[in-house]
Amino acid sequence: MTTQELISAHSNEANLGQEEFAWLLFGIHDKTHAVLGSSYKPTRPSLDALKREIAEGTNCGITFTEIHEIMYQGKRVIMFQIPAVPKGIPTSYKGYYYGRDGESLSKAY
Repeated sequence: MTTQELISAHSNEANLGQEEFAWLLFGIHDKTHAVLGSSYKPTRPSLDALKREIAEGTNCGITFTEIHEIMYQGKRVIMFQIPAVPKGIPTSYKGYYYGRDGESLSKAY
């Protein structure tokens, strides 16, 4: 699964859960929540380029509300704040609609 697919899924799931936004974190262990740190997209320009790529690939131009980079105990954590899609308009990425199925990602056409 790609970051772009995860953005579509999180945006759709936030809508279904009636949340204003969802979070995608890099640098945190999924199960233990231990801070591991991340070297994903190590520069701000590379993160901003991802923001543009997401907007260009989604059906409604959705992208991150904000990308937060923090240092915690000397380890870099990236937090993507993803807005929920408008009610009744699911987010697709390059023609596919993504959602979560437990720990897995599923897609529909």
